[in-house]
Amino acid sequence: MSQVNFSMRLNYIQLKILKIIFVKNPDTKEYIMVLDYAKGGNFNYWMNKNYNNFEWSDKLLTILYISAGLKEIHQKKMVHHDFYTGNILLNIADEMHGLDGNVIHISDMGLCGDVSNIDQSNIYGVIPYVAPEVLKGELYTQAVDQPENNLLLIVHMMSF
Repeated sequence: MSQVNFSMRLNYIQLKILKIIFVKNPDTKEYIMVLDYAKGGNFNYWMNKNYNNFEWSDKLLTILYISAGLKEIHQKKMVHHDFYTGNILLNIADEMHGLDGNVIHISDMGLCGDVSNIDQSNIYGVIPYVAPEVLKGELYTQAVDQPENNLLLIVHMMSF
């Protein structure tokens, strides 16, 4: 139940986080998490499909929107734990002309947790994207989520 309460708190993060709703089974009393559909798929998939049509100005806006979403998570005193390009979803199937903040969303909030309540005994996320300091046993803080950890990967994928 604490996961449900915590995740409901995420619904108040409106800007760049994919909307999350919970449905409760009346018989089992169990919850299921339902996300909005993102027709463009994840950032990696979308880039492979639309690379040649991705304008440099939209690339910059993409980084801006991704950073704004992560900032919003951190302002709520939370840590994502699994922030990488596979968890950035696009709600647009084709070219991004006229890009706005309703197109790019951060997803996979399942590992997201309160900064003050982090299990330091586990390593969270996809290993190739986990910050080196976490792999060395240091604390998992908001600093590990910062875009700088993924910015080089994103810039490389966008080929500025």
